[in-house]
Amino acid sequence: MTSLKKVLLGAVLIACTCAKGERTPVSAVRALIAASATQDRKEVYQLLGAHTRAALDERAKTAREMAGHRDVRPEEMLAVGWTSPAYQPSAVEEINVSGDHATVEVVGPHGQRDRVECVREGGAWRIELP
Repeated sequence: MTSLKKVLLGAVLIACTCAKGERTPVSAVRALIAASATQDRKEVYQLLGAHTRAALDERAKTAREMAGHRDVRPEEMLAVGWTSPAYQPSAVEEINVSGDHATVEVVGPHGQRDRVECVREGGAWRIELP
């Protein structure tokens, strides 16, 4: 697993706002990095694609059942801020856009490169995590 995926998974999962809509895949990735850095779970959740949100919803449902039906929100399944990022991105670049799917590459200061998959949903770009 690449280091940015580890960072995103570590920062995001146990996994500008989307309400306004991210107009490009690059802006969606930058918004996710910024929301993760400020430990804003609600914002991170809003920036995620439907498949990633569905996985978090399922985990929250399981957690509710295990916790005696205590209200557990999907964004509580995010591990935002639990680990430090492997590096601070020096560039975020669009690699490929094909219809409603895109690949964005995040470049670190020492040449680290990690790819992030994005999807366009309802006119806004969102992040899909593995």
